[in-house]
Amino acid sequence: GLFYAHLGVGFYRLVLGQLNKCLVSAELAYQHAVSQGFVYGKVFAADLRGHALIQLGKIAQGIESQRYAADLAKKLNNPDLAQIISHQMLIHECRYGLMRGNEIETLNKKLKTLVEQDTYTKTSLLIELARQHLLRGAFSNAKEILNQAIQVVYAKEHRRHELLVNALYAWLSSLQGDHAMALSFVQNAKRQLDPRADRLVEVKLLGLESELCTRMGLTFSFGEKLKSLTQETGQYQATRTLARIESPGANVETGNDPMGDIFDE
Repeated sequence: GLFYAHLGVGFYRLVLGQLNKCLVSAELAYQHAVSQGFVYGKVFAADLRGHALIQLGKIAQGIESQRYAADLAKKLNNPDLAQIISHQMLIHECRYGLMRGNEIETLNKKLKTLVEQDTYTKTSLLIELARQHLLRGAFSNAKEILNQAIQVVYAKEHRRHELLVNALYAWLSSLQGDHAMALSFVQNAKRQLDPRADRLVEVKLLGLESELCTRMGLTFSFGEKLKSLTQETGQYQATRTLARIESPGANVETGNDPMGDIFDE
């Protein structure tokens, strides 16, 4: 029916990085699920809505939508689905500074509770854990965790995770002063991109490449592509970073992203 049509289109738009259109589809899917009394439909639509809202910078609203989805899944006696949604919520809360300093402890505890077969969630948590260590300057810890993550990624062929791990290896190399090595990690990841399905990851990689080229005194040849992808996707962090570069000191909406607010103080 119409619910499945809107939900399917919404997920497709999320993959393509069409975030505003994804949000519209998620809202329509949710409305149809409500009108049909389809509780499972409300779970999936609310979760999708949460992903779109978070990527668009409405962090608190997005997490609340996902929490609602997880609670509904629990009421349906589907703890596995509720846990999958909760894991994504945790990653978002850590990424946007909502855990108030408890990120590493919480992520480590969550990793210990995972079943061995859930390699996708394990890799997602390891990637965020490595990022948290990088933010704290704990480079050896970050490298050790990335090495764990890459073993799972290669064994299970999680291509999207491989891109994200390469991006973090690049960031680690750059923070350690090896910008050339960092650039090689970025180039390797770019060669594996799917130009349609990886637009949100491509924005991150191009942003990192731009920063590395600046530090190395090289010409960054993809400035227009980075700007157009940022505008087309509407991805919040990329949009805010671009605004920070093009209009330093400009007023930006605060309160949604504590980590971003620190950079703009």
